[in-house]
Amino acid sequence: MASPLVCVMKGKGGCNGVRLAIDYRFVNRYTVSDAFPIPDMEEVIQKVGAKRWISTFDCSSGYYQTPVREQDKWLTAFVCLGRLFEYNRTPFGMRNAGQTFVRAMQIILHALKEFADSYVDDCAVMSDEWQMHLMHLEKFLNTMKTEGITLKLKKCRFAQHHVKFCGEIIGSGVRRPDPEKVSAIHDMAEPVTKKTVAWHPWVLFVL
Repeated sequence: MASPLVCVMKGKGGCNGVRLAIDYRFVNRYTVSDAFPIPDMEEVIQKVGAKRWISTFDCSSGYYQTPVREQDKWLTAFVCLGRLFEYNRTPFGMRNAGQTFVRAMQIILHALKEFADSYVDDCAVMSDEWQMHLMHLEKFLNTMKTEGITLKLKKCRFAQHHVKFCGEIIGSGVRRPDPEKVSAIHDMAEPVTKKTVAWHPWVLFVL
């Protein structure tokens, strides 16, 4: 197998570097889909948002934290600079990459499900009381260490009453949109011509 390499810029103007992706369309065409369910985002948000103390964590390059079986590595092969490489860890672009990672996180967090949950690579620990939250954090972090899961520290937030999670601000029974997600609409100038009125989002919404 030899799939082509695709480079995708991360962040605005590539400020966050480059993500290597592989065009696995041929491999995916013959891959049997994994039916393992992705967590329901609404259920996760409601569960996390109802608590008073919340800590959130981001798994660093989540897919790369799940290994590929030795006998299946040849399927991940891609061409770069005239050479053929194979992945040791689950690459982006494979049909079942998401389900593989979600299944792994569900298994890892199963014993902690009363106070920890995840939506793909976004994890949260939530508690009603401060001392209990410290205990929950210790159990969660020890579990991540034991299972070899690496967390991206700069994206982790500890012991907050309100956190950004899955594109919303939640916590202590509060739920509202993330201001950064709706800033484009709030900052949009008022229409001054017929053409701008016709394409203004609020007009389209009313229609």
